[in-house]
Amino acid sequence: MFKTILTVLLTLIVSMATIFAFDIKKQIKQISFEVGVFNLNISQFDENNDYGIGDFFIFDNMIFEVKNWFNPSLFLNSDGTINLNYVVPYGPVVEITDYYRSYNTYYEGDIVIHNNYEWLVRHEGANGVEPGSNSNAWQRLGEDYFRYNTYQKNDIVKYNNKYYKALYYSFNRSPIDYPNNWLEIEV
Repeated sequence: MFKTILTVLLTLIVSMATIFAFDIKKQIKQISFEVGVFNLNISQFDENNDYGIGDFFIFDNMIFEVKNWFNPSLFLNSDGTINLNYVVPYGPVVEITDYYRSYNTYYEGDIVIHNNYEWLVRHEGANGVEPGSNSNAWQRLGEDYFRYNTYQKNDIVKYNNKYYKALYYSFNRSPIDYPNNWLEIEV
């Protein structure tokens, strides 16, 4: 009984720490988050602002965080688009998003969404490399076999509506093309 009450109380405390308000204030063009008693205002990008490491700003409905020394005058091209020669992996800013961006910096263990799949960063060689390309830097998550995934011994995949268990380390070796690397199993 005490354990149940404690669980309910902890659930309530955690619930109180979730986002209570998300308000887009169009008249002053900023986003306001309120989490518990903490309030974070994120202003629209301003080329004349002196941003420091850890600062946030909004540009084109995207939230960016300053990660390194940042020169706001280099952020945009003359046509008002993001300057992808300046905003690059390990660069001055990252977009706060779950979706893959060629200019964001990714570290081993990060997960992104790209082309309706979730992708895991296997190593930092993933920066500047699109998920799903001919690279073992990204691991597509899910049970379906993907040719550019790296599979370890005993990994299980689904291929042509059948399940297979990897007998060896495998990269770009399908269960059909390399049957000695895989064992068909019942699931």
